[in-house]
This record gives sequence, C-alpha cells and structure tokens, in this order.
Amino acid sequence: MAEEVVRYVDIRPLINTVDNIRRDVDVLGVKMIQVGEDVAKVNQELASLNKRFMELMEDRKRAEALSQATTELVRVRQEIEKEFGSYGLVRETMLGILQATDLALVKKTTISSVSEELMISTPKYWLSPCLIAVSGWINNDRDLAERAIKEALRRDEERTALTMALICRRNGRTTACYEWLNIYFSHLNAGNFSEGGYTFVDAYINGVFGPDEKHVCGDYIARWLSQIKEEDKEFETKQEQQWKEYCVQRTSSCQDMYPTLKGHSADFDNIMAYTDRVYSVDDLMQEFEEIRQSDVDIDKIKARVDENLVEVISNYAVEEIKLRDEEICFQRVKESNGRIRFEEVMKDLLQQRAKKQQEKINFVEQMMKAITDKKSSSPSERRTAISILHPYINKGYNDYINEHKSLFPEEISIDVNGYKMKANTNSDVNALKNEYKNYLVNKRNQEVSVYQAEQTKKNLTYALVLGVVGLLTVWFYIGWFFFAGAAYYGYQWYQIKNNPAKYLNGINEMYNNQLNEGYNIIDNCLGEWKHINSKVSEFDSKQKYLVA
Repeated sequence: MAEEVVRYVDIRPLINTVDNIRRDVDVLGVKMIQVGEDVAKVNQELASLNKRFMELMEDRKRAEALSQATTELVRVRQEIEKEFGSYGLVRETMLGILQATDLALVKKTTISSVSEELMISTPKYWLSPCLIAVSGWINNDRDLAERAIKEALRRDEERTALTMALICRRNGRTTACYEWLNIYFSHLNAGNFSEGGYTFVDAYINGVFGPDEKHVCGDYIARWLSQIKEEDKEFETKQEQQWKEYCVQRTSSCQDMYPTLKGHSADFDNIMAYTDRVYSVDDLMQEFEEIRQSDVDIDKIKARVDENLVEVISNYAVEEIKLRDEEICFQRVKESNGRIRFEEVMKDLLQQRAKKQQEKINFVEQMMKAITDKKSSSPSERRTAISILHPYINKGYNDYINEHKSLFPEEISIDVNGYKMKANTNSDVNALKNEYKNYLVNKRNQEVSVYQAEQTKKNLTYALVLGVVGLLTVWFYIGWFFFAGAAYYGYQWYQIKNNPAKYLNGINEMYNNQLNEGYNIIDNCLGEWKHINSKVSEFDSKQKYLVA
C-alpha cells in the first residue's frame, strides 16, 4: 500500500516550480547580457572621454608652450635690443662703410661721426674700435687709427687681426695685410684647422694676398706640418698608407684583356696584382695632372675671402650668444605652434654645437678632404692641397706601385689540357707545341692500349660465357640465341685485335681536337704574356714614379 502511494505522487507542482526557476534564470541571463552591453558602452564612453581629456590637456600644454614662447620671444628680443642693439648697428655700419668706400658714395665726415657715436654706445664690443680704425684710415688720421687698433686687439685679437687683414687686402695694402695675417695665423691650431683657415691658405698659394716677401704664410704652413708630425710620430707613415689606399681605390682591372692566361695559368693572380696597377697609372697621373693644370678663378677666390670678411663681421659677439640661442629656440617653439618644447630645442641645439666642436680636423686632413671630396672643394683648393702634400702623395703612390712588383713572375706556368709547361717571353713556341704534342701522343697510345686490352678482354669473356650457355641449352630452342651472341662478341674480339683503327676513330678525333685546341692555347697565352711584359717594360722604362 505504501508502494502504491509513492507510485502515484503528483510532481507537477515541482515541475512548475522548476520551469519558473528556469524562466527566472533566462530573464536574469538577458538582464546580465544587457548589463554587460551597458558596461561595454560605459567603458567605450569613458575611453572616448579620456581621449578627449588627453587631447584637451595636450592642446592646453601646446597653448601654454606657444603663449610662453611668444611672450619670451618678445622679452628676449627686447633684451637683445636693449643690451646688444648697438652691436647689430655696428655690424651693419662696418659692412656699409666697406661698401661705401668701394663705391666712394659717402663723405668722410659722415663716416667719422657715425663711427664715433657707435664707439661710445658699445664700450665692450671688439668691432667698434675696428670701425674707428677704418674711419681713421679713410680720414688719414694715423694716430686715431693706431689707438683704435690697439683697443680692438685688446678686446679680441684673433677676429681683429683677420678683419684688418682682409680689409687691407681689399685696399691693396700687401705689407700690412701680411702683418695682420701673421697675428691671425698664430691663433690657428694645426690639429683643429677651420675651413676658413684653409680658405686663406688657398688664397695665399694662389697669390690673392700678393707677394709674401717675408715668407709669413710659407713659414706658418711649415710650422703647422711640424706640429702635426710632433703630435703623431707615425704621421708620415699614415700619410703614405692613406695615399696608397687612395690609389688602390682607383685601380681598374684589366683581367678581361687576357682571357686565355686567366683560364690556363696558375700565376695569373700574381701577374694581375702588378699589371692592374701598371694599367691604372695613366689614369692616376691624368687625375693629378688635371688638378695641377686646372684653371683657377682668382675672382672667385677673392669673393670667398670677402665672404669670410662679411662672416667674421656679421657673427654675434660671445656675450650675445646666450640670448641669441634663446631667441632661436623660442622661435622654433612658436613655428611648431607649441608642439615642441623649449627645453627639447635648447638641448638639441647645445648637443649639435658640442658635437661640432668635438669634430676636429687637422690641417692635413683639410687638404686631403679637398682632394678626395671634389664636390665640396674648388679646383684651386685641390691644387693648393697637392702643392703642399705632393711628397706624401708620391711616396704613397710608389708604395702602391711596388707593393706587388716582386710577385710579377719572370716565367709563367701554363696548363694545356692537363699538361703543365713553363714559358717566358723568349720561349720557342714551336718547341712548346712539340712538347705538348709528344705529351698527347704518349697519352693517346696509353689510352689506346688500355682500350684494346679492356675491349678485347670484355668481348672474349662475353663470347666464351655465351658459348658455354649455348652448349648447355643446345637441345632447347633458346640455345641458338646464345650461340648467336657468342658469335657476335667473338667477331668483335677478332676485329679489335686485328684491325683496331676502325674502332679508335673517336679517340683519334678527340686527341686531334685537343692538339689543335692546345696549340691555340699556347699561342694565345704566349701572345698575352708578351703583351703584358711589353706594357710593364714600357712603364719601367718611362719611370713614372712621380704622380703629383
């Protein structure tokens, strides 16, 4: 009875409850999905807000940087104008006076009054007394000029000396020009030689400054070379090596002119090591000759010298540099609309300046640069460099020529189809051909003997084997096929043994071809070898040992 009760328990309410729970779970799942979507949407909106916020912050920083740069630029320029405005006026006046004296368009009294006013307003500037000195010369006031020069030298001896030297050159005062150059050159460092310094050396060598009766510049050139030698005990060795490498880089190969030697002589690399350089000599000598004979435009050299005069006059005074740097950096910030910061620009500017100061190039390297980097040098600068460096160039060139000369063989080995022979320029070509022919005859005879023995043995063996097999199978129809094979190989054996020429036509043809080919190789090798020796002998006879 208890089992009957259990059997008929009504579970429908339980099922309904489960269904209700399932529906609630489904609803909850839908709501969870909706919540997830809402969270994703909120995250997306937050990311957008964050991006917009960062953009606003960046815009604010740019606006602040731009505003600061604009404000600071005004301040810096006002400070420059207040502290150094007269300096700029002095520079402009000096350049104007130089131009005015060339054209004779300004009264002497005007020049004097302007110069004196600027001298009073710039008590520390080195260029002001130079301006007074020029004014004194124009007005024939020697005493004023001398006093002004002494003051200018006290303020900045190097710039004053260069400025006065170049002004003297413009006015044809040769003696005074060299006196000022003497002072200027005394400030130059041979180990860190400026491009401007080399411009003046070039101008001197080409006579722009006039005759150097006291050998002022010549003595300084010798002194600079001595200083470099003292600082580097291996200077001359390095110079010779550098010029040898210069020649090596300009070596042209002539290997393709001698294809037979290239393919049949083990000495070919040693031959070409020297021959390539002999062939390259004419191009090298032509290159240096073109530099020596190049047309020099004196007017262009004078123009470069005057450009240096304008540059030294136009350069800012040392005390101006700090404010000028700030002006440059704030201007760049302004031009970038605030995207770059003042600190970044200033750091970059100072790093570039420091790097440039560390890049030292000595007097000799300046001249080498003029020769090797033709795009950045003038014909006169290259010619000047050669006129000073020619002893080292010639030594390097001689090392270049003689480096592989000892490798050049007196006789060569020739490999003709496996036969090695020695030959020189006096070798008898017919004797060499006979040697080669005898080699081929012996080789052919050996090959024929081996061929006959091998073929005879092979055919006889095949004939005997097939004959035995034929005897064993004679009662069968197939036995007659073995007898036929034995007869064929027996016939071949008989023919080779008694009439071998019929079977050796292929070998003879091959050796005849090798003989003709070998004769051509010998003829071509000796012809090319004699041509090389003729070129080398011609070079040695002309003794082309001076390239610069």
